[in-house]
Amino acid sequence: MGLLQQDSEQWFTLARGGDAISAEDIEELIEKRKQAKANKDYAGADQARKDLLDLGVILEDSREGTTWRRS
Repeated sequence: MGLLQQDSEQWFTLARGGDAISAEDIEELIEKRKQAKANKDYAGADQARKDLLDLGVILEDSREGTTWRRS
């Protein structure tokens, strides 16, 4: 059937469709969000999260850092 032929992390981070944001651009936005949080610019950090969500990217924060996946 062709199921599970890819690593699950790779599958969740693959671009879908021609207008999808690249993994590099996502990482760049996550870094900007991290810097905004470090500068106590919580509105900017929240906006970065919202922008990514609008692009179909879900962020998951943990003690180890931020991970992401496409919705």
